This record gives sequence, structure tokens and C-alpha cells, in this order.
Amino acid sequence: MHQLGVRLLFLALDLKPEEDHAECIHVRELVHNFADLGHEVLLLTSRESTWSPNGRNGQVAIRHVGGGRTVEEVRRVLREAKRFEPDVIYERRFLPKISAAVSALTGIPAIVEINGLVEDEMKMQGKNRSSAVPHQLKGHAYSQVFAQMRAVVTVTAGLATEMSRLFGVPDSRLTVIENAANTRLFRPLDKLESRRQLEIDWESQWIGFVGGLLQWHGVDTVLRALPHVNGAPPVKLLVVGDGPCRAELEALAISLDLADRVRFVGQVPYEDVARYISACDICVGPFTRERNERIGGSPMKVYEYVACGRPVVISRLAGVGDWVERERLGLLAEPDSPHEFAEKMTQVLNDAAWLEAMKTRGPEAVAREHEWRGVARKIGWPRGNAIAARFNSRSTRISLVSLCATARSVAGPRGAMASR
Repeated sequence: MHQLGVRLLFLALDLKPEEDHAECIHVRELVHNFADLGHEVLLLTSRESTWSPNGRNGQVAIRHVGGGRTVEEVRRVLREAKRFEPDVIYERRFLPKISAAVSALTGIPAIVEINGLVEDEMKMQGKNRSSAVPHQLKGHAYSQVFAQMRAVVTVTAGLATEMSRLFGVPDSRLTVIENAANTRLFRPLDKLESRRQLEIDWESQWIGFVGGLLQWHGVDTVLRALPHVNGAPPVKLLVVGDGPCRAELEALAISLDLADRVRFVGQVPYEDVARYISACDICVGPFTRERNERIGGSPMKVYEYVACGRPVVISRLAGVGDWVERERLGLLAEPDSPHEFAEKMTQVLNDAAWLEAMKTRGPEAVAREHEWRGVARKIGWPRGNAIAARFNSRSTRISLVSLCATARSVAGPRGAMASR
């Protein structure tokens, strides 16, 4: 427990915590670990939620405040803040207009967590936003909102650099805290027993992918690489997850004559994911160059793979790639290169000593640097006690009218998807 437990108002207004999407899992893990560290958390969502943070002895409450117009949402959150009297507001959303407004009215310090650049993700999905607001004015409006934040937490150094370049966030307010794995759930399980329970061919070698089937996760690269992966017995691919690219990926597998070598499982409960990872010999993160090269990566899936004792082959990206290489947890391949992925996957699959060593090396590496408890500690105290800074520093004030007008005219985007 920290020396000083705090009251934390956590805004996850676009999410339903009970869903097993990466961004929802991220929220649940943080809330659980904030509470376990002795903090009192009030989680606010726009929609009704059935999630119950079991076993937290009253340290966590969840309340829905409804959505709608920004001004109305600000009023409802402000009402909850006055009742709860938090020491800090924590918002998980790309443009933290609600926490900025409440902070401006109350002086309560606000922290925002940024997982990606929304406009990059929308572009890859063919959802370019048209706006009547000139780009320069829009950037200025965003900068005004970020100026109200006591700290901006990003999951990669590249993303921090972009927040500084695009929105003028000073280095003194930027904190890089990478993602993590739940080591109580994600731990090495017996491979053959896992295959038996999941009714997976136990004689083959299996490559695993877990996560959303989204453009920037690059699953098509692994499908194109699979025919060129050499292994005995035959190498197969297990794809665990769902998303907008699933139909396209299934069609690609058929066109490559891989229907009997690729199994699309769909989304499974979070608590079951470790069993699927453990059924595999190695796991992959074929992240695309577009979106990921500029900001780097800190995908939850990689930490979960490694926590389960499985070596990885992932795209060569700053952040998680540096960690994988430094700790000898797998191999890096050039993004979007089926040839390199095939070569590196073959190399790892045929290194029996490496496969065995990872059963202990992997969990130890995650325990040292990438457990959710450690993330909660760092966020709770970014830049050496940012939460407690409420008591010895005055926050920057900007007009609530200005904030709400900005929100109405700019219509800020929802939070970027957490990477899984």
C-alpha cells in the first residue's frame, strides 16, 4: 500500500468495463490494482454496467452518468466529483474534455492516459473524419484541453513525442508507462493438457495470435508467411479474437489453401485466454508499419504471451521490441514482411532449448517490469507524486465556457483502442 491512499475519480465514459475488449480489460486491471494498493476508486461510465469489482472490500464503486451533450455530461460528472471529493481525476480517453472541465472548475488535478492516436486508427479503417473546423484551430483547441492536465500518461516514448509535437504537451507533464499482464491469470500451463481441453490437434506445432482483428495488428502478414514456415510436424495457426477484419482474413486463408491449417476461434473470455496461449508453441505480434512505427508499441498481448512462457516473434518496433530483444524473449521481424516472419518463426519453432528456457525466463521478465500492479503504482505516483501535488501546487485554470465550446465545435474523438 502507498504511504497515502487517495480518492480517485476514474472516468471511462466510452466503455463498458465488463466487456472483454482490450480497452475494457485495461480499465478493469487498473481499477483492481489501484484498489489493492489502498486507493478508493469511483469509476464513472456513460452506460449502465454489470461489472462488479469483487473482493475489493468497498474500495471500488461504479456509477453510470449517462452520455449526451458534453455540457450535460460535465454537469453530471461534476456532481459526482462534489459528492466523492476525489484527490485526483483519471480519464482514459484521447481528448479528456470532461476531466479538463471538471478540473478547471474544482482545481482537482487531472491525469489522462493516451494509448494511441485516434486519427491514425480511423484512417486505417477508412473512417477519415470531415470537420468544418480548420486543422490549425482544431490542434489549438486540443492543446488547450491537454494544458489542463497535470500529467499525460502515454504507453510508449514515441507516443509521448507525438503528444509534445502535435499538442505542445511539455516534457515535464509527460510520463511513459508501458502496458502489462495479469500474472495471476497469465502463467505457464501444460501445453498438452491445454490442447486436450480445447480439442486442438496435439501433434502439430501451433503458432498463436490473440487480439482484435484490426488492420494495424497485421494478421494477414502471418497468414502469408505460414506456407513458408518449416516445421515437423506441420505448423498451424490459432487465431483467438474477433474484429472487423475477420471475414477478410478467413477469405485470405482459404485463398492461400490454408483452411486446414488455420483455426479462427473468435473472442473468448479474458479468463480463458491463457489456456489458448499455453496450447501454442510460439506466439506472434505482426504489427503493421503504418500506425505503429511512428509511435512504437506496448501491446498487452505480448506481455501475456511471455507471462505464459511462450517465445514471441513480433514486428521490429520501439518499445516492446526493445524489451523482447533485451530480455531474449523472441525474435523481431520487419513489419509487413511475410518472408521475415516465416524465417523468424521457423527459427524459434526449431530451437527446443529456447522453447524450454522461456517457461521460466518469460514469467520472470514480466514479473520484473510488466505486472499491472507496477503500472498502477507508477500511474498513481507519476513524476514522483503527481497525485499528492494537489496539495502543494495550483493547477492551470481555463474557462469552462471555453472548454465546452471547444468540445461542441471540435467533437473530440473517443479514446484510441488499447493494444491487445
